[in-house]
Amino acid sequence: MNYKKADSILPKHLLDEIQKYVQGEYIYIPSVNGSRRRWGEKSGAREELVKRNNNIRTAFKEGKTIEELADLFYLSINSIKKIVYSKSE
Repeated sequence: MNYKKADSILPKHLLDEIQKYVQGEYIYIPSVNGSRRRWGEKSGAREELVKRNNNIRTAFKEGKTIEELADLFYLSINSIKKIVYSKSE
């Protein structure tokens, strides 16, 4: 979240109206509904996790054991089980 000076981005009449309620404090203005991104979408982390999980599922279907997958992907056995037995995204 970035901070911006209200007087540099808001029209004078709007700034005057806001100052009737708040002066000299920080306020949060939420983004418009539907424009919010899910976790990891901006950085690409979500996409990487989906690829990794798909690789884990494929390797499991090809016969790798859960223990082997845990060692290969540096995850706990419980994490591998959650990935393998969940519905794919």
